[in-house]
Amino acid sequence: MSSGPEHVRYLSQQFVEQLCSAQGLAVELRQEIERVIFESTEKRLNTKSFEELANLYLEPIWKVRTSTRESIKDISGKIITEDALLHKLPKLKTNQKELVSKIDKTKNDMQALMPKGNELRAKCLGEIESAVAAMNAVIEQKQRTLLKISDLSKEVIRLRQIYLPEQLQKLKSTYQESGLTSSDWTAFSLGFNGDVDAILDRAKMSLDAEIHIMTKGDSAHPIDFSTALFSKWPLEALKAERKKLNDEIGIDKEKQRRYDNLQRNLKNDEASLGRLKSEIENSSGAETRRKASTELRKSLYQDVFQSYLNERSVLSQLYEPLQAALVDGRGSLGRLRFAVTRYVDLNLWVENGEKHFDLRKESAIRLHGGLRRQAEKGLVPAWKTGTSETVAAAMLTFIGEMFEEFKKAMPATVPNGGESEWLQNVAKWLYSTDHIQMRYSITYDDVEIEHLSPGTRGIVLLLLYLVIDKHDIRPLIIDQPEENLDPKSVFDELVPHFREAKSVRKI
Repeated sequence: MSSGPEHVRYLSQQFVEQLCSAQGLAVELRQEIERVIFESTEKRLNTKSFEELANLYLEPIWKVRTSTRESIKDISGKIITEDALLHKLPKLKTNQKELVSKIDKTKNDMQALMPKGNELRAKCLGEIESAVAAMNAVIEQKQRTLLKISDLSKEVIRLRQIYLPEQLQKLKSTYQESGLTSSDWTAFSLGFNGDVDAILDRAKMSLDAEIHIMTKGDSAHPIDFSTALFSKWPLEALKAERKKLNDEIGIDKEKQRRYDNLQRNLKNDEASLGRLKSEIENSSGAETRRKASTELRKSLYQDVFQSYLNERSVLSQLYEPLQAALVDGRGSLGRLRFAVTRYVDLNLWVENGEKHFDLRKESAIRLHGGLRRQAEKGLVPAWKTGTSETVAAAMLTFIGEMFEEFKKAMPATVPNGGESEWLQNVAKWLYSTDHIQMRYSITYDDVEIEHLSPGTRGIVLLLLYLVIDKHDIRPLIIDQPEENLDPKSVFDELVPHFREAKSVRKI
């Protein structure tokens, strides 16, 4: 648009042709409509354009959506891990049973090496060996915990010195227009809710004390070795008693060598059994954790679509000046609409999905196009217009209906035991939302302005200045408004609005 004196708005023929040209995608026309809307907006929040104002409102929504999408991907990875643990559980229990049998055999072999007539001492020695192995396992676990506390202490230092200050600086930078003073920002300092140093110190001291007592005994509460069970003895006392019994029994050198080997094997197997028990305990809880993660993924999937509704609400509010002008619009004005729609890139979703299947196998998604047809029937309507609850429900229904069909199309290259991971990768794809975008447009007779003919775009442009741009009362000069328009369109669509506009500004 060429600007003459500030007290006149001039629409040159060149400007109108540029905005209404069939060459582009009506970007300029959209921008001009948004400029008029922006100038009609009372609450501009110190922004300079419609785009800047829209971004101010929409960026927090986009940020949350991006974060939620990443969370969905992370949770899908965790579910794969839990499935792998569940798959391992039967094997772990079998290994545990075999290891217990092996340990029992080792103990029997050790007792068999004892000279005849020392059965009582041999039995006592076996009990001591078991007590030593058990005590070693507990002490090593506590030492492992102690190492983790040390690592956690180092991480706390790193967070305090590097990460938390960086996060606070990011907050300040992102929200520098909040008007907060330096002293105000002090209250936003990120840290830990409590004295974590004291907590870690207490935990370390407690573990050190427990390890010391289990190793050397408790001088404050000495035990009576003549009556106490071996399981209550400290490790050093057990080892001393074990050596004493070995010396008393008097095994020859060859048997002693074999006995020592069995003793080392027993220690290693007892330690392995302890680790195996921990793995079984962890794997046994995988089903509960998996269900919780699955529910969380569904909830986050719903949140993503709620963010689209939030974006729609914001855009509708921003376009309120246009909406207000279109209320009860007569003639051509009544055919102008603002629309916010969800765009579904079904091709992208199908392309990513087909990578997981063997489309040659007999199933409902056999051959290219099968998956697309199923999605168009079960998901696309909800993706395009459904509420967040509707979308989540549609996905559950879709998975329920297609689960067996997906399994029929599982590639033959999936290894034995890999079905669980394959299924979760399929679920990861199903719950992806990268193929959904929010698009807003201005339509005329339900056709987006990008797809209107140059003549119809001209009608929209003139309606913009004659009816919608009510805040501008400067004289309006239009060079050849009938360009690209037939006389009937000018008379039917625009003349009534020319007459109305003359009551508030010179045309």
